[in-house]
Amino acid sequence: MSTVASLTEAETYSVIAGHRFSEFARALDTKDWQGYQNLYSADGQLRLPWGDPVPHDRLASETEINLGRFACTHHMITNALAVPDGARMTVSANLHAAHIYPEEARKAAWIAVGRYDAELVLDGDTWFFHRVALTPLWQQGDVPEH
Repeated sequence: MSTVASLTEAETYSVIAGHRFSEFARALDTKDWQGYQNLYSADGQLRLPWGDPVPHDRLASETEINLGRFACTHHMITNALAVPDGARMTVSANLHAAHIYPEEARKAAWIAVGRYDAELVLDGDTWFFHRVALTPLWQQGDVPEH
């Protein structure tokens, strides 16, 4: 017996958003700072809970400053739910991230749980992050000073 599964428009957009967030997490965890920046539109920005929004042209360098201090990181971004609006979509997704300090730092891993709220825009046939905002919900360990 053969079954055909079809997705609603919102489900299809959620799959696309989940894939883009997977690329986002992989770039962070492999320290591909330029690849991370390239996931954003030319006028895209990141809003972290500290400081001013980070514009596209500074995403690679600022992300390297924030995450380059760790021996490794592991970001899991899940449950991406999108609301389509033509060539734009708004997305919410869950974050669970582990940040492991170099052994010589003698610090406990920083574990963070939060939510990403994002807007993606379609340019040609590629979806780019236009706006990403991180809202922390819980954290433990040696939280770095920002």
